[in-house]
Amino acid sequence: MTTMTTPAPSPPRPAAARPSTPPLIYHRFFLTGIAVTLTAGAVWGAWLLLRIAHARDFAAPSAFQINAHGQAQIYGWMGLFIIGFGLQMFPSFWGGRLPAPRLARALLPLMALAVGVRAVAEARAVGRCAGVAIAAGGLQLLLVATFVSLLGVTAWRGRNRGRVADRYLAAGLAWFVLASALDLRHLIQTVTALDREALLAAIATWQVPLRDLQIHGLALAMIIGVSLRVLPGLFGTPAADERLARRLFWPLQLAVLVEVASFPAAMITRRPLWFVVYGAATLLFVATAALAAANLRVFARPRVVLPRLSPLAFIRAAHVWLAVSLAMLAAGPLWAHWLGIPFSHAWHGATRHAVTVGFVSLMMVGV
Repeated sequence: MTTMTTPAPSPPRPAAARPSTPPLIYHRFFLTGIAVTLTAGAVWGAWLLLRIAHARDFAAPSAFQINAHGQAQIYGWMGLFIIGFGLQMFPSFWGGRLPAPRLARALLPLMALAVGVRAVAEARAVGRCAGVAIAAGGLQLLLVATFVSLLGVTAWRGRNRGRVADRYLAAGLAWFVLASALDLRHLIQTVTALDREALLAAIATWQVPLRDLQIHGLALAMIIGVSLRVLPGLFGTPAADERLARRLFWPLQLAVLVEVASFPAAMITRRPLWFVVYGAATLLFVATAALAAANLRVFARPRVVLPRLSPLAFIRAAHVWLAVSLAMLAAGPLWAHWLGIPFSHAWHGATRHAVTVGFVSLMMVGV
């Protein structure tokens, strides 16, 4: 007769030998961003539009109120999403570990505070409020630089760098810092303007390149980089052509850089050549952005069966809005010429909202 003995359980591994999983911190950034976009974004934006419609005048709300609403969307909605997702996922992309996790977690309350304080102070922008708004903007720049530095150290220590997606992610981080620096400069210039003429001159010269940096540079580079990394694994869509993505990288970044440099040069010098350069850069951006988006192949048949209403539906809807916004961007001068005016605020605003609310926000929801 044989007896069966049960092997003794192996002793538990010490904590240092267990595989470490990064703590989930992204959801707090996402929830805070949703709260910001529902309040300072959707509700406040709708109120501003109602005031414009009632007065039939784009100047009904002050430029400070419109810009305060815009910065809340950039830093509080898109920015918090990028920071939360980046802190959570980029280290795993690169095979590294995020340094200073406590500092990383502190970015959320500090950025939320900066966005809220600036939204209130910039909307008034008189007396002490102007100084408070500038201080909040300076804090935003510091927090963005801290976020980028944390990820820079993570990438430097990582083992899995070198994919073409990482080029786009690195470009997005660089655009984030540059956009935040230009935003602070523009904020100081507007809230300290001596008179309305100086205020309008600052807005006319620098508002467009600032939004180009934030949307064409930061948002698009981040979305392309993340999409190259995660879309095939999430939805079973065909992998993008990485050689094409690599060939498109520098033309796309160059288009953004020339847009940002040539527009203020055109407005300051009033030389027709600079306006032509800006128009050519815009068309180059439209072409390269369209090719880069098409290369992601989000409309191809997935390799797995997905429910009809899956996150992929949001991704596809976002790409439809991107196509609409690019078409509107290219057609903007034609629309203004047809109306017999040098610039159409309505068309420009609709174009910006098509890419931010339609493309960027739907991509954020889908991913």
